[in-house]
Amino acid sequence: MEDIYYLCDLASISLSRASIIESIIPKPGNASRVQDIDSVNFQSILESALVTFPSYKEVCVRGSTSKKPIYDTLYNSILESNLLGIKYSIFGTSLMLIPIAYSFTNSYDINSLIEKVSQVVLSLDDNDGRWFLSALRILSPSYLGKRSSMDYRELNNVSLLRILQESSTTDSVAKNMLEHYKYSVIVYEIIKQKKCGFAKDIQKAFIKILSQLPDGLILRKQGARLALSISTMVSKFSDCPTENELAELNSFLISKKANPGSTADIIASGIALYLLEGIYESRVSNKFPLRHGCDRVY
Repeated sequence: MEDIYYLCDLASISLSRASIIESIIPKPGNASRVQDIDSVNFQSILESALVTFPSYKEVCVRGSTSKKPIYDTLYNSILESNLLGIKYSIFGTSLMLIPIAYSFTNSYDINSLIEKVSQVVLSLDDNDGRWFLSALRILSPSYLGKRSSMDYRELNNVSLLRILQESSTTDSVAKNMLEHYKYSVIVYEIIKQKKCGFAKDIQKAFIKILSQLPDGLILRKQGARLALSISTMVSKFSDCPTENELAELNSFLISKKANPGSTADIIASGIALYLLEGIYESRVSNKFPLRHGCDRVY
């Protein structure tokens, strides 16, 4: 007999762990235990992951009874970070992981989880849109940027789904969410195949995603030409990227002040799927998903 809060504890720990693991493993142009970059440092990622744990758990519990909204929790995480003097550094990651947390107890494996998450994304309404925009206004990142059709600083009463749709041409995180977490699943599958070793598999996944999907953060800050040229460059890397390839790419990105942070966010979401699969497999004797309104799984 397992309490839903215990299950959501496990899921939320896994989601926070995903950011920690993502940041520990060096990836070109990103903050890690071996380098900080101008826009973000390693410590702030770890602290942001810890601060967001309660939000993941709250959303997970709400999901068991389909209670909404869900993105007020992201707003609260950013507020708490500010109060604690922490630079919130996992906005894109949290944006993707909150629907995953919400769908966790109503799914029984990764395939059903992705199906549920995709439904949640399509249901994101004006209420979640308001919380998302409030969070952005506190954080003030160049996340959506100035668009001819949409400027988040001037928006009201717009669904979060529409915001994601409008920004998906320049935001790889939004594109990933709208395409059924396609790129997160690619990361998850690469890690699961275990071809290069865990750390190298994550680096392989990073290069794979970057080659297929120009990084949204670079695209918005430095422009499409640089983002596309980086994707072309990494498409020629070895299947298991060598240390020389990674080091040369890192030097190039640092010289351009180009941080493929959106790609790192997608990597974290793929790691999260891999970790959550372990929970589903260990709970195979229990009856996932939970029934609505039921506090326990037998």
